[in-house]
Amino acid sequence: MCPFILPNPVDNVSESTNFLVLTTAFFYDNFVRDVISYAQNLTQLGQTVLLFDGSLGLGDLNFASSCYNPDVDAVLMRRKSISVLTKQDGHMDCISGVSKKMNLGAYSDMQFYNLLADLKLLGKNYQNILIYAPPTLPRVQKFFCQRLDSLCFAKVTQDSVVGTKKLMFLYPQMKCYLNVKGTHLNMGQSLQLAEMAEKDQILYNFTE
Repeated sequence: MCPFILPNPVDNVSESTNFLVLTTAFFYDNFVRDVISYAQNLTQLGQTVLLFDGSLGLGDLNFASSCYNPDVDAVLMRRKSISVLTKQDGHMDCISGVSKKMNLGAYSDMQFYNLLADLKLLGKNYQNILIYAPPTLPRVQKFFCQRLDSLCFAKVTQDSVVGTKKLMFLYPQMKCYLNVKGTHLNMGQSLQLAEMAEKDQILYNFTE
């Protein structure tokens, strides 16, 4: 499990729900595993967590195995609230989707606002609402990252460093977790990462 830096719980009670978007500029091996590990680490601190799969119609997190859930259609078409998809997975609750032709990327701005309102209602029951926003659905990523604190998970390659810096420029509230081995960095990448670290945008470097 990745050695994330996580907030310390205070008497396991939160006055308000912490909303956090978990995303990346480019998919990398184990990105989804890193997202799940981050959520699981919070539960190990005794905090209550709901992990929402922002890919819903792609089913990236796929907590409910590959079983078809008839309510996914109704939720995507706004006939039912997302709360009907909430299931327990270990010590945290999850809202996961299945592979569908329709997904949240087709939502209008108003539908996104309604979805966020649903999540805020659910937030009354949790200390942490974590929203998985894949780069394959840029409208999902943009909507949530513009409005909420976010973490960008990155594995250092030439393309991912450039993409990560772009995301962090677009969304000032974004921080970054880097999956990197120092031996994999060239001089240019090292300088770029040092610049980001000086601005307190990198929270932790963890090795593969």
